[in-house]
Amino acid sequence: MIKYIKLFIEMLRYRVAVLLLMFLLIGIAVHEKITVFSYDYVLASLALLFSYVSATTINDIIDVKIDRINHPHGKGRPLVSKKASKKELYVLNIITSVLAVLMVVPIGWKAVMVMLLSLSISYIYSLDPIKISHRTHLAHIFLSVAYVIVPYSLGVFTISEWYVPIDYFFMGAFTILFFGRIILKDFRDVKGDLKYGKPTFLIVYGKNITCLISVISVIFGNIMIISLSSIYLGYEIFVLQIFFFCIYFMSYRLWKAESKEKEQEAIVIGAKMGNGLILTLLGLLALHEYNAASSFSLFYSLLTMTMFLLSFIILLSNPHQAVAGYRG
Repeated sequence: MIKYIKLFIEMLRYRVAVLLLMFLLIGIAVHEKITVFSYDYVLASLALLFSYVSATTINDIIDVKIDRINHPHGKGRPLVSKKASKKELYVLNIITSVLAVLMVVPIGWKAVMVMLLSLSISYIYSLDPIKISHRTHLAHIFLSVAYVIVPYSLGVFTISEWYVPIDYFFMGAFTILFFGRIILKDFRDVKGDLKYGKPTFLIVYGKNITCLISVISVIFGNIMIISLSSIYLGYEIFVLQIFFFCIYFMSYRLWKAESKEKEQEAIVIGAKMGNGLILTLLGLLALHEYNAASSFSLFYSLLTMTMFLLSFIILLSNPHQAVAGYRG
């Protein structure tokens, strides 16, 4: 049992797990229930974590040969490091899949359906005959659904019977923004993907087109976020543009990068600013529910922006720290 707990922790790549939880909380916050505690929030959070480990285990089993090339040191890849066997990962996959569904049974049948959708995506993403991960034009779309729409919807159905109109707006904005980030994930894995014929968007269309699609996605997401100013945001919208400016700047650095190390540094630092943007918006939604004064919301957004901006400047000076701390 102890071994499986340790294996669960290793397969729970915490940066992604935190992102999933933030989208869950945003789904709750949009319905103005974030300030009221419910044990259903705990169950939903655990279900997301279990479903994510279910996805990482099956993907690691299928892609072990690619991972041996792309992650030769085995960090976060127990099959590569030989800390675990395929059998143990299969067992963990079954356990986490079952627990993911059981956790949301008390919440309701809609939450169960969301979890079943999440698990279905993880299997068709990795397994034949569909194997979405090898579908050039579908892989990143399915990942965006799994990472944004699934946790957001789970948050909604934890506290509500159905979506409200603004939910579609938030899901659309965050899905487009996330797509702009996730389409860059293949820069890290080019060597192994090429060797085993995995036709990722980057390999098929090249660096220039991939970077362009990423930036266009972020621009569209930015425009959607700006339009929120008439409902949730005031002057805070100008503060959020600092995050977007940093993301655009790192996109430019990625495009101009001449080495794999520089490319990865640009991607990781840009992603950190994206996380700052999401965290800031989550806080602003909570303050909106509290009917906080606009001056306090502005202060909060300035505070979080300053913290992330300082981190951004530090990482620009020491970019290797960003990559050294990354595991995914």
